[in-house]
Amino acid sequence: MGRAKARPSLSYRLNCVYMPIMATMNAEMYDALRAAGAPEDKARAAAIAISEESLATKSDIVRLGREFSIVKWTLALVIATTVIPLIRDFL
Repeated sequence: MGRAKARPSLSYRLNCVYMPIMATMNAEMYDALRAAGAPEDKARAAAIAISEESLATKSDIVRLGREFSIVKWTLALVIATTVIPLIRDFL
């Protein structure tokens, strides 16, 4: 009889096989929750929730870019309204 082939860990399978199907999951968090005795379904749900909470989507990045643009223009306006009167006083 041949020796049984070792099965990859669940975290490896989740990262390699199921990533395109399900939300990104923090495999280390899942492993830690399972090692602490959490049921598989609850450990999976918690790891997915943590991963979804900590990842920025493309729309998040675009929104931040717009907000920074507004902040830059506001700062430029404040600097201009402060500096122009000072320049006038010295000239």
